[in-house]
Amino acid sequence: MYLHVGNKKNIRESGIIGIFDTDNTTVSGITRGFLSDAEKAGIVDNADEYEIPKSFVVYVPEKPRGKQPYLPPCGKRRQKAGKPAFRVCTSPLAPASLTGRVGMGTALPRDNMPGGNTNES
Repeated sequence: MYLHVGNKKNIRESGIIGIFDTDNTTVSGITRGFLSDAEKAGIVDNADEYEIPKSFVVYVPEKPRGKQPYLPPCGKRRQKAGKPAFRVCTSPLAPASLTGRVGMGTALPRDNMPGGNTNES
């Protein structure tokens, strides 16, 4: 399944590491540093460039078959080790809205699916 984060941007749900609120998390200098480093590394996508982001999603993008993603160690060694496999996507949607959308494709009970209930009398 995919999570729609706004403006035709979809992220594979199995690759999501976390969904974060920009108002609460950017208070910390560590998070601000992480986002600044990610932007400098060119791994930030903006779902909507015209609106102020309310949330950001850290995720591992889909990889070509047969290749393993590279997840770097933290700290200064990360910069020397190569480009990280994770990406950051900012979204104009609230984090509660995004987390409510995760798994919506699998939320239907089997009985409500077409052909799911075969015990009809």
